[in-house]
Amino acid sequence: ARLRKEASGFWKESIEFYERVVERRPDDPQAMNGLQRVHSWRGETAESLRWSQALITQASAELDFWTQRIKRPDVTAEDEKRFREIVRNTGKLLAETHLHAATLCKRMGNPEEALAHVDEALALQPARADAYSRRAELLRDLGRYDEAIPSVDEFLRLSKLDFDHPDIRRAFQLRSECEAAL
Repeated sequence: ARLRKEASGFWKESIEFYERVVERRPDDPQAMNGLQRVHSWRGETAESLRWSQALITQASAELDFWTQRIKRPDVTAEDEKRFREIVRNTGKLLAETHLHAATLCKRMGNPEEALAHVDEALALQPARADAYSRRAELLRDLGRYDEAIPSVDEFLRLSKLDFDHPDIRRAFQLRSECEAAL
């Protein structure tokens, strides 16, 4: 109980620090990322989702900006390399934020919105096996079994896990459930 109380105080303090950063720099993606995560850890799902949405808006604008900078004819090779690294990192943050938002939406009982976030993450990082697994489960939950099966298959194709890993066994079970439902 003492450690829980102490941890709760640290989470509250983290939120206060992140909020101060956002007050000074409203477009700071790392502070927004921190806020979405800390609120999630505290079980504040709606507030975490609010920060996820803010981060998605900010990171999307940032991704568009740097993608356009790469296309400029006067960009140097060194700048292009730096811009591509920014685009890669921003895209990764954006995909992870969409997956986090998907988890929150599912927790809040909105599987359609969760699926939309997973699809956005896959548009950014189409080789993410874990996203296909989440997509398959959401589609199954929505009763869209015929769409879930190809997502399971894509998870299995992309996964680097051992054949006997619990996630792989769960994927085969999910595929069987969808086939039986069809």
